[in-house]
Amino acid sequence: MNLSNNMMESVVKKHFPKKRIKEIVDKGEVIKHSFKIIFEDGEGIYVKVKMHPDWGDLKHEEKVTEMLLEKGLSAPRVLAVDMSKAIIPYDYLIQEEVKGEKLLNLLVKEDRQEILDVYEAMGRYYSELHSIKNDKSGLWSDNPKELLYPVSPNDYMYDAEIINGSGKLALESGMITQNNYNRIVSIWNKNMEYLKDHEPSLINLSSFIWNIYLYKINGDWQVTKLMALSDVIWWDTAFELALIKYPVFYDIDKDMWQAFLKGYGHPVEEKRLVLYSIMQKLCAAAGVYMEPQIKGKEEWISKALKNIDTYLDSIETV
Repeated sequence: MNLSNNMMESVVKKHFPKKRIKEIVDKGEVIKHSFKIIFEDGEGIYVKVKMHPDWGDLKHEEKVTEMLLEKGLSAPRVLAVDMSKAIIPYDYLIQEEVKGEKLLNLLVKEDRQEILDVYEAMGRYYSELHSIKNDKSGLWSDNPKELLYPVSPNDYMYDAEIINGSGKLALESGMITQNNYNRIVSIWNKNMEYLKDHEPSLINLSSFIWNIYLYKINGDWQVTKLMALSDVIWWDTAFELALIKYPVFYDIDKDMWQAFLKGYGHPVEEKRLVLYSIMQKLCAAAGVYMEPQIKGKEEWISKALKNIDTYLDSIETV
């Protein structure tokens, strides 16, 4: 079933009966189908419709947002979650509009100093995010303290992406050699207990350059929102930090990383970052991340996989 403006008007009528709609903008579908509603008074909201039964836990996203706001971190407030299917035949979530621009776009258009300031602001944001702790790592739904599965994220990702999934696909498609594959499997297996020895923190598995939004407030850059909050779990902060230092489909330089660390203010273990980054590179090459159009993406994938032995060698020296 295709979603229509009439359906969005019905949603708005239920939750905002006194508001008059000026415009409905279809923002397209990735995990959810999103619509921006602009009211005549200038206020904007987003309606995110869950199109896939197994993707995008709305109650989880609502709880993550509450946790971020309680910590003083910027995030769009959830105004409503409706899972009754009484208005439209899908579950949906309504969020307030929060200003911000994708990091992906800022990297293209901002000058050098602005980009360094952006990364320092990101460091401050992730420092606060990672201060939210738990006693165990794992997936959860609407109750942060109740894990959905007993399996460690490290064990799960090792099996699902390193041995099978992206790793197997990269091998069978000729993107990596049998020797590459064997080394990755062996090094991850050798370092499994090391990776499991971490303090579980709140992290977003999808902290990609197209999912981080920033805005200049009173002359200072601030992270205003992270997208894909249904991908927030308890796990090792190094997984998320690897996506910052070694982002998929993009390369940052030493000064940008140092700016991030200045804002972050905590020690970072390079070995962990490289181990997770190898997995992330395989996932990126396999098309796991449902990324937007990014200039130079294929060249980045080719270079990343061509240099996979260099990354593996570096683990032995850090």
